[in-house]
Amino acid sequence: MQQKRNGQVILGKNKMIIEHNGNIHKIARMTGNKNNFLEIILSNIHENIKIKPLTIKVKGENVINILPEEVSFYVTQGVDLIYEKYKRKFFISEISFCQSDSQPSSIYAFLTFHLLEDIIKNESPSNYT
Repeated sequence: MQQKRNGQVILGKNKMIIEHNGNIHKIARMTGNKNNFLEIILSNIHENIKIKPLTIKVKGENVINILPEEVSFYVTQGVDLIYEKYKRKFFISEISFCQSDSQPSSIYAFLTFHLLEDIIKNESPSNYT
């Protein structure tokens, strides 16, 4: 079940919050013991992707559970999965994520897919004319 609240999309039992603001798109997954955050900035052209790892100090220390290379790989995989299903290309110029997020890093393919799918499902048909 999907509900909208204040420009956010909350996806039922998956406890995901999606927010779109222009070309900036965010998704947060919170399941109690696992948390993940992803922000992507879309572009009209293919370009090198900037990766911005966000650091949250836990008890004064930087916790690193996820590496930028992993996130980049799985975000690209999520974009490829969207293309396979919808034949729609997306170009990402920037990725932000929390290095202290929960494993497995493959969750970023899932998050990217759902974030981009939400964009597609909320577009009006007139966008294609």
